[in-house]
Amino acid sequence: MGNELARVWGLVATLGVVGAAAAAPRTVVVAAGDCADPGLSTLVSRLDAELRALARERVVSGDLVLSRVRPGPELSTLELKARLEAARSLVYSGKPEEALALLTQIIAAMDRSSPEVAPFSLLATALATEGLVLKQLDRRADAAEVFKRIVRVDSSYALDPDTFSPSTLQALDAAKKELARAKKLSVTVHAAPEGAEVFVDGRVAGTSPLTLSLAPGRYRIFAGQGKRLSFAHPLELVRDETLEIDLAFEGAVSTTAPLCLWKGAGDARAVARLAALASADQVVLFSFDAAPGQPWRVKASARPVSPPGAPRDYYSAPEALDSLARAVLSAGAPQSAPPDPALQGQAATTLTPQPLAAPQASPAPVPETARVGHPSNARLTSYGLFAGGALGVVVGSTVWLLGEGDRARLRALTLPDGTLVSAADPRFAEAVATVDSTQRLALIAGGLGAGLLVSGALVAALFPAEAPPVSVTAFVAPGASGVVVRARF
Repeated sequence: MGNELARVWGLVATLGVVGAAAAAPRTVVVAAGDCADPGLSTLVSRLDAELRALARERVVSGDLVLSRVRPGPELSTLELKARLEAARSLVYSGKPEEALALLTQIIAAMDRSSPEVAPFSLLATALATEGLVLKQLDRRADAAEVFKRIVRVDSSYALDPDTFSPSTLQALDAAKKELARAKKLSVTVHAAPEGAEVFVDGRVAGTSPLTLSLAPGRYRIFAGQGKRLSFAHPLELVRDETLEIDLAFEGAVSTTAPLCLWKGAGDARAVARLAALASADQVVLFSFDAAPGQPWRVKASARPVSPPGAPRDYYSAPEALDSLARAVLSAGAPQSAPPDPALQGQAATTLTPQPLAAPQASPAPVPETARVGHPSNARLTSYGLFAGGALGVVVGSTVWLLGEGDRARLRALTLPDGTLVSAADPRFAEAVATVDSTQRLALIAGGLGAGLLVSGALVAALFPAEAPPVSVTAFVAPGASGVVVRARF
């Protein structure tokens, strides 16, 4: 009877979740915390997959959102340089068409890269090489436009005369003269917070607030401060422009998948911006939650944006993400689904919406946590001294024993009355020299080994044997190919 009742409850719960999923708001999942933490990345990707399995049409891919605002670099700086060298080799090998095709790919990749990956100096070299090839193909008007693109960003830019031909240098100078006569437009950049560096096509143009005088054309503008970098802001300049960059928000969004907000950036304004970028009605911030002395658990904070509503927090053990996904979708629907029987008497309380300031029930301790003590650095140093000392003593003893034969030969060079043969005897001189060298080496090695042993004993006596213990928690994420380990020092 109990099994039949559980199956009935399971069917009712499934139907409830399916109905709730159909009415669920458009949702995007965003990691929150240390975006470089592989454990966080693994679990947020798993929760996103669970939500998409339940309501694929209502869940917006966080990776897709990130690819829109931060197109990942297709090539690294080293790869760009290597391909640029390959293109130059094609130029000097008399293959301009092949060189032009490769240069087009390289410049397109640079245009999608950050200033760190594709600085202006590298872009200018690629453009100058493209201009050189276009001149070889007798496409002089196209070549002139390429050189203009270089000088409109930096009118004082100079090519390396050891790398480029005099005709290419002359083409660049002609572009500078034409740019000096061209009409300029004003671009004012405000980046919050102020004082951020402003990059134009990968070149540092100044710090915000900044007003630039630029020739009409296409540009890509970034703002950066420390490790924070804004999104790329494409600009087609045909009139005076004012550009506002919210670096406080954009710089808090991870540069690599999954979509993540660095710790401390998940305020209401950031949530609203993310929802707008994803065309979502609800943002779910996913993070680790751990109280002192408690097992690690995960937290999903559902933030309704359209229509606005109060945040709802859900807690779960890391391996119960399927139940967490159902709870998030059910609570977002007009009617709640029945409780999942699998959670009865276990961790169901952790999946109930809670006020932000209310104390939360602790989930069942699923991850394995241990307090691991480990030797201190001083104790490890003493071990090394002991090992080195023992090695020195062994080497000295071995050399001494191996020199016994030489000492025996020296003792044999005596007269019957016990006196030594004359020092002029070459056998005597050779034996003495050999004995002296082996005894000296044995004494040095043995003395050094003894010194190291004494030093190791002093270090072991004066410093503690163990460093403070480390708290280590390990769990296996569902569907993952490894173990996620977290440690608290």
